[in-house]
Amino acid sequence: MIDFKSTLKMAIVSLKINKMRSMLTSLGIIIGVSAVIIMLAVGTGASEKVKKDMESMGSNLLTIRSASAKSGGVRMGMGTRPTLTLKDAAAIEKNARGISAVSPVSSEAKQLMFGNQNWSSTVYGTTPEYFYIKNYEVESGRGFVPEDIKNSAKVSVIGSTVATELFGDLDPIGKIMRVGNVPFKVIGTLKSKGSMGPMDQDDLIFIPITTAQKKVFGTDFPGTVSMIVVKGSDPENVTTAEQDIEEILTARHHIGKNQVKDFEIRNSAEFQEKMKSTVQTFAILLASIASVSLLVGGIGIMNIMLVSVTER
Repeated sequence: MIDFKSTLKMAIVSLKINKMRSMLTSLGIIIGVSAVIIMLAVGTGASEKVKKDMESMGSNLLTIRSASAKSGGVRMGMGTRPTLTLKDAAAIEKNARGISAVSPVSSEAKQLMFGNQNWSSTVYGTTPEYFYIKNYEVESGRGFVPEDIKNSAKVSVIGSTVATELFGDLDPIGKIMRVGNVPFKVIGTLKSKGSMGPMDQDDLIFIPITTAQKKVFGTDFPGTVSMIVVKGSDPENVTTAEQDIEEILTARHHIGKNQVKDFEIRNSAEFQEKMKSTVQTFAILLASIASVSLLVGGIGIMNIMLVSVTER
C-alpha cells in the first residue's frame, strides 16, 4: 500500500527541484480557470444589467410615433410634420382592446432655472398615466392629477438628476423654477432609475401636456403630440392591441390601402428580444474565449508532464 506521507514528501521534493517548471504548470491552469470565471461573471453581469434596464423602461409597451409621409410625390423627412394628435390618443384609449393605459407625450429640450442655477434637460408634457406606463415612482410630493391636465396647471415633477443639479441639498417641493421663461411649482420628485446606456433616465422634468402645448413649447401644429405610449394589459394582449391601434389610426388618418402610413408602432417586446439575443451572443463569445484559454493552459500542463515522464 502506498504511503501517503512518503508520496507527499516525494512530490514536494520534486516541486522544489523543478521550481520554474512547477510555476509554469500552475500558471497555465490558474490563467485558464481565472479566464473562465471572469468571462462567465462578465456575461452574467451584462445579462442582469440588460434585464434591469428593460424593467426600468416598462413592460408590454407600444410606442407610436409620427413617420415620414409623402407630399406631392416627394418623401418628407422623419419629424417634418407631427401626425399624431391628442384625439388619436383618446380614440385608442376608447376603442383598442387589451390595453391598460394610454398617454400622449410631447417633448423638447429646455433650459431650467432656479435662483442662479440653470440646467438643460428634456421636458415632457404628458398625463398622469405616463408614470404608471414607464414605471416612474414618486419619491416625495405627488404626481399629476386629472385636474392639473384640465386646468393647464403650472406644476412639475422632476427627476433626481434635475433635483440635484438645480436645488442641491434643498427640498425642491413647493419651490418655483422656470422652464424656459415660464414659472412652474415643483410638486413632486421621482425615485432614481439610473442610466440606460448613454441615457440618464433621471435627467428630465414632467409637466401637464396641456400646459406644455399652450404655454411652453409653442407649436405650428396645435393639438399634435410627439408620440403616444400604450401599455398592454398583459403580454398576450399586446399583439391584439397593436393590430387595433393600426386599424384605428389608419381609419382616422384616412390612409388608403396602398398608401404609406404616416405613423409607426414599436413593440417593446421586439426590442427586448433583440437585446437578449445580443447579450446571449456576447456571453457565448466570452465563454468561447475562456474555453480557449483553459485549453491552452491544459496543453501547457500536458507538455510539461510529458517532458517530466520522458526525463524519468
